[in-house]
Amino acid sequence: MFWSILGILVVLAIAAVFGAAIAMFRIAMVRPKNHKPFDGDGSPVWEETLQQIKAGREWFMEQNPRRVYVFSRDGLRLEGWFLPHPEAERTVICVHGYHSEGLRDYGAAVPYYYSTKSNLLVIDQRSHGGSEGKYIGFGVLERWDLVEWIHWVNGEFGDEFPIILSGISMGSATVMMTLGLSLPDNVCAAVADCGYSSLWNQFAYTLDKRYHLPAKLILPCAEMISRMVTGVDFRSVSPEKELERCKIPVLFIHGAKDGVVPMTETTDHTYPACRTAKKLIIVDEATHGMSYSLERERCQKGLEWALTRKMKASEWDNLYTADERVKL
Repeated sequence: MFWSILGILVVLAIAAVFGAAIAMFRIAMVRPKNHKPFDGDGSPVWEETLQQIKAGREWFMEQNPRRVYVFSRDGLRLEGWFLPHPEAERTVICVHGYHSEGLRDYGAAVPYYYSTKSNLLVIDQRSHGGSEGKYIGFGVLERWDLVEWIHWVNGEFGDEFPIILSGISMGSATVMMTLGLSLPDNVCAAVADCGYSSLWNQFAYTLDKRYHLPAKLILPCAEMISRMVTGVDFRSVSPEKELERCKIPVLFIHGAKDGVVPMTETTDHTYPACRTAKKLIIVDEATHGMSYSLERERCQKGLEWALTRKMKASEWDNLYTADERVKL
């Protein structure tokens, strides 16, 4: 009798773990059918940020940007908005975060970027916004999409015209994952705002802090499902490892009060992993993705540093400089 009960309990426990793993996969990696973007926590800071996003988005559309498209390596049609500057000195590719879209995450910043004489390419990542896709790859699939966008820009302006990559949250992870690839020489710098260092660690943190579930039991099962369905191995999504091969300058930004992706993901992992020229901005009161809104002048000074990097990637080889920390 005892062993029968024990056997039933074991079977139920295994079923519960697999059930939680399936639920996690569906929630985290499958594109939601009717997703409403996060509208903040109702705080005055968030309300002001939402107004900045709305104003910036309206301004952007008033400039008559062009809707542009590329196709991913697996045949998905990916969409973006392109706004040329008449005196452009570079093109900035803006990469949004998880369950968002380009003009949502970059609405508040596009007027500033444009004022720096930059063409703007604001993309929707796969399975987000106007782009096709069913599954989210958290950077390991999306990095190849970003390479296609880089090729699109070079098709428009040639491979001597500077390109800056800018990402926030999951978009930051996409950018950092891309930096480990062999990129065209005119990709001159990158901006990584509140990105995670490892998808495994990020999922473990979320399961623990948000859902209070045992990551050590659920993650291996969820990873197995992910590999079977999408080909994504959680352990293969490691911006920290990819940054070890980075050859261009990177501006890192993170909020000290980030409860979604902890600040230590940058300060202890991605920032130290980057061996080329770099700067780090920590905004003491900022929560996830809010650094630019809270301390715009500091962030703009850092962005100016990134935007004015003009050395080709090949010229940065063996020029690993001392760490630089922005203190304004």
